[in-house]
Amino acid sequence: EDLIAVNKPAGMLVYPGPGSSSGDKRSLVNGLLWRLSAHNLSTLNGPASPGIVHRLDRGTSGVIVAAKTNLAHALLVHTWTRHKVDKKYLALVEGVLSQPAGVVETP
Repeated sequence: EDLIAVNKPAGMLVYPGPGSSSGDKRSLVNGLLWRLSAHNLSTLNGPASPGIVHRLDRGTSGVIVAAKTNLAHALLVHTWTRHKVDKKYLALVEGVLSQPAGVVETP
């Protein structure tokens, strides 16, 4: 009722911005606007990114949470900035690994 979770594929922009082509209409924001319309998304970030609480890079796939209400948006941002969100990542690897487990430490 207050949130929507979207599985963003790799290659999709969250919202058109600097560096994207002006003709690139296939963004997550445009999809949300088409599916829900602007009056069904939070307005806290303004009209350029309605409902968007966080983003994923263009080349990254994963779940994006968008807020339908301003209250949900404010609470999500508060939770996110206080690092209270537990993010988990899954990597698919092809081939034989040299070790059975490990940690990736890159920015």
